[in-house]
Amino acid sequence: MGSSLAPIDDADAPFEYFRVDRSGGTRRVLAFAACLIAVGATAVGATFVRRVSEVLGQIIALGGGLCVLGGLVIGFGSMAAVVMENAYLALTRRGVVLHTDADERCITWDALKTARADRDAGIVELELDDGELVAWFAGPVCDDIAKRVAEAHRRAIHRLPLTSS
Repeated sequence: MGSSLAPIDDADAPFEYFRVDRSGGTRRVLAFAACLIAVGATAVGATFVRRVSEVLGQIIALGGGLCVLGGLVIGFGSMAAVVMENAYLALTRRGVVLHTDADERCITWDALKTARADRDAGIVELELDDGELVAWFAGPVCDDIAKRVAEAHRRAIHRLPLTSS
């Protein structure tokens, strides 16, 4: 029984591949969610060991339960968002592939004019020959990625090998 998958053309195979690093923001959201869970669980537990009026105890327990529930929703929601995100920049023999969850765009080496980094915004800017500016969020490593794209572009337009192997 044969495979139904089409073979990947060597020109489409990426030789360098960069994913967006969102670990910093995700870590902050997860820390906030953990704090919500801890505060909520402490509030619920405190109503059982402390003598307070029945109404006040119910209000504190309800607030604590809502904090726990909110922390769980925020924590699992942020983890699901990270796992489901599929955004990358790949360098192939044909050009630069920019992939997001919504679409994919291939910019050929001939169509690319320059690649540079905007350190403040954390983006790699690809300027095309027609003047269009394409931005791709790369985070704190935008300088390194822009240099690698520029080097691959230089090698491609001079018909040099794109990889050292």
